[in-house]
Amino acid sequence: MFKKMRLVGFLAGLGILSTCWMVGSARADGGQSLFDRELQKVRYSLSYEGVESNAGLSVDAEDDITLADLAQADVRPPEYKSPGRAFLYSLAVPGLGQYYSGSKLKPLLFLAIEVFGLSQAFKYHGNGDDITAEFEKFNRDHWNHPDSLYTIGDEDYQAYQAYLMSAYGTLRPDTLDSDDRKGITHTLPDVRNQQYYEMTGKYNQFAWGWDDATLYGDNLGYLITGSGVLKATDSVYSDHRLEYEGMRHDANKEYDKGMKMVFVVMGNHLISAFEAFFAAKRHNHGLKYNQPFSNLNVKPSLRSYSSWKDTPYVTFSYKF
Repeated sequence: MFKKMRLVGFLAGLGILSTCWMVGSARADGGQSLFDRELQKVRYSLSYEGVESNAGLSVDAEDDITLADLAQADVRPPEYKSPGRAFLYSLAVPGLGQYYSGSKLKPLLFLAIEVFGLSQAFKYHGNGDDITAEFEKFNRDHWNHPDSLYTIGDEDYQAYQAYLMSAYGTLRPDTLDSDDRKGITHTLPDVRNQQYYEMTGKYNQFAWGWDDATLYGDNLGYLITGSGVLKATDSVYSDHRLEYEGMRHDANKEYDKGMKMVFVVMGNHLISAFEAFFAAKRHNHGLKYNQPFSNLNVKPSLRSYSSWKDTPYVTFSYKF
């Protein structure tokens, strides 16, 4: 630590001596220091031909021009990498910003995560679609199948409609008074959509639609021709319904896995973007114009007191 401090002190002293020598040489050559000549440029040159050559600056705009502004107007070196551009590159394609900043390994890593996440997301989503197609077919084969007809009076009804007519005397028990439609909380849509396939397996009121449904060991046909179907369906049992719900659960698990992989892909984009941003800044920190001594900023300026811009000021700042 002390050796480093002595080395820094030595280099700083050497820099100060070099600066003094350059200033003295400038005085000896022209009778005027480099600092004085630059002040003279700012004070006089910019108000004339410099105004036209600097993108149409007016005389009033000269108040904001300092020597530090002139020094910072230098063109950036070709090796400079824009942190903002690196961020946007990797936000669009993970790893692209790292490649732009000069890295060779990180682009492959982020791109591999991207490919893996997308492939797994498509895989799990495809698995969910396959299982969904299976349980939808299972539903069509075993819930309220057109071939399963029950006769009530002079009419033949499919299983669920036969249950409704036997228990409530109507196919629309939702239109009855609340005291007469106990056990009915939902109405099936007219088409076999996602809500249809969910409701037929999820809610007890639709249990009698399954072709193997029983209540205390009695099936729907026996109850219709016997003492009548009970309104309460809590005890209705169906192996097909349980199997169907298991298939729906498996499909949802696959969709959940696919969604998690989508989050992995999104996170990979964000992490890659921020890493590329800081990687570009680290890259720029190593360039010549951004060496540690450049953290010391000298900003000369002119201020007006007795006359227009008659007093020079110098501001020193150090960026830690």
